[in-house]
Amino acid sequence: MDADGRVILRKDAGTDRQPSRFDALLGCAGPGPSTDEIMALTRGED
Repeated sequence: MDADGRVILRKDAGTDRQPSRFDALLGCAGPGPSTDEIMALTRGED
């Protein structure tokens, strides 16, 4: 806690954290459809 009562969270760079199960999936999805393409699909447009 700070002197004025605020709670301050700091990331400790030296912490040995377990790798997330999602880390391996980062960046593997590709660009995907555009917003216009998604909207056309949800509206049933061909």
